Amino acid sequence: MEDNKFSIAPLPAGFLLTALVGLMLSVIWIYPQSQSWGLGIGIIFAIMLVSSLISMTYGPTDVEFEYYRRVVERAEKKRDIAKKK
Repeated sequence: MEDNKFSIAPLPAGFLLTALVGLMLSVIWIYPQSQSWGLGIGIIFAIMLVSSLISMTYGPTDVEFEYYRRVVERAEKKRDIAKKK
C-alpha cells in the first residue's frame, strides 16, 4: 500500500443514502420555506455527498476483502466443528 499523507476512510452506504435524501429534502422542502436554513442544511448534505463519493472512489478496498476473508474463515471453522461432532 502506498504511504499517503492522508488516508481515506471507507464510509458506509447509509452515509451516502442520508446525504442524498437530506439534500433532496433540504432543496425541495426546506429551501422554499426558509432560504437561509435550506441553503445551510443543503450545503452540509452536499459536503456529505461529496465525501461519500470520494470515499467510494479513492477509499481502500482491502478493508472489505479482509472482512470478507474473516467471515469466510469463521464459517469454515464452524462447518468443520459441526462435521467433527
